[in-house]
Amino acid sequence: MRTIYGQLMAITSVVLGAAVFLSLLALFVMNVLHAPQDTRHRLLAQLPVVVEAVRRQGPAGAGGRLAVVAREVGGGVAVYDASGRLLAHRGRLPPATAVRDAATDLELGRRLTDWHDVHLAGRRVLVALYPMFDPASGRELLIAADAPVRPQALSVRQTAPVLVAGVLALILAQLLWSVVIRRFTRPLEAITAWAGRLAAGDLGARLQVGEGVAELRTLGDALARMAGALAAESERREAFLAEVAHDLRTPLSVQRTLLRTLARREGAPEEVPRLAARAQAETERLIRLVNGLLDMARLEAGQPLGTRSRIDLREPVAMAAAAFEPAARERGVRLEVDLGAEPLPVLADPDRVTEIATNLLDNALRHAGDGGEVRVRAGADRAAGRASVGVSDSGPGVSPAVLDTLWERFGATGDGRVRGGLGLAISRALARAMEGELELLPGRPTTFVLTLPLARN
Repeated sequence: MRTIYGQLMAITSVVLGAAVFLSLLALFVMNVLHAPQDTRHRLLAQLPVVVEAVRRQGPAGAGGRLAVVAREVGGGVAVYDASGRLLAHRGRLPPATAVRDAATDLELGRRLTDWHDVHLAGRRVLVALYPMFDPASGRELLIAADAPVRPQALSVRQTAPVLVAGVLALILAQLLWSVVIRRFTRPLEAITAWAGRLAAGDLGARLQVGEGVAELRTLGDALARMAGALAAESERREAFLAEVAHDLRTPLSVQRTLLRTLARREGAPEEVPRLAARAQAETERLIRLVNGLLDMARLEAGQPLGTRSRIDLREPVAMAAAAFEPAARERGVRLEVDLGAEPLPVLADPDRVTEIATNLLDNALRHAGDGGEVRVRAGADRAAGRASVGVSDSGPGVSPAVLDTLWERFGATGDGRVRGGLGLAISRALARAMEGELELLPGRPTTFVLTLPLARN
């Protein structure tokens, strides 16, 4: 697997290589475009040499110089008189058309065209024409020189700077990327090592990204927050399992003791009904706990619980209250139920309403204490279209310090030392699943209120 550094260096090499190639291509194109101008410059540089040689030595005696010039320009040089007669030449003869037209202009005293751009046998040729007066013969002469128009080959002097610049740019890019990549890789290496520790089960591992790219610091902070949330969730899960184990162990231990007592026939015969009732109560408690766990799992999975129908809210609440009357009498708790005379039609699942009322009553009886009081009230706000049931107790109340965890699974409900079990968490979830709400009213006495929407006629 290629590293980021290797990939960036490969991309940089390709880009710089393309830049060098394009630079050389540009030089070649410039040579092609400037080929006519370069050819003209070569001819202009050699014409004065030819004129001076003819003036000093005459057309016949200037043959050596003409040969040198012809080699220099890569074409031919010739000397004509005013009538167009060839007096001397070296190399290829210039195009006859250009020479004939120039000789005619010279003979008639007209201004001749000093440059001709012609094509011969598929080649482009530039012809330079220069008139001069020969003092030795006292006549007008015409110097004609031609050279092929072709781009010059790229020289080392032209290509060397481009190639050197490309190599230096590649070396500089490598050094620059090595510095820049380290700013990326250090945080990534820290994140990778930290993720490995998380995978090994060390959820308390701290992520130290350090200084670097702002985006990577932001990523590191987000991952650190995620790890903190995972660690907190892991702690809650462990606490949840511990509390579930505790809540299961307590009724099971009580049941085991009761069953042993019954099996050994210890105690007076009149105690048997009481022991059996106690065992039944603990069994019901276990069933509620297990059902609560199943309901919580279904709610967290987004699965619907039960079917809503039109019911009288008072009926499931009255059934739940009636079931707690024996327990209230045993503890000396006064259970007062006032559900009103008018029906409270709501759209709800009666079994879930019973479960909520059961959880609230169980919670109230446990916190009211022996000799306390529990009240159940029901009513409706017709204008708001809501029906409500309130369960209050005369217990110590809910400490403000535990309000944030009150609705969590096994959150505190009293002075922080009493566990809330699953009841409140499940009850609120069930209420919201039926488009209702479960709230704790501020102040004393401790009052939980279940609110559900009234059913329309």
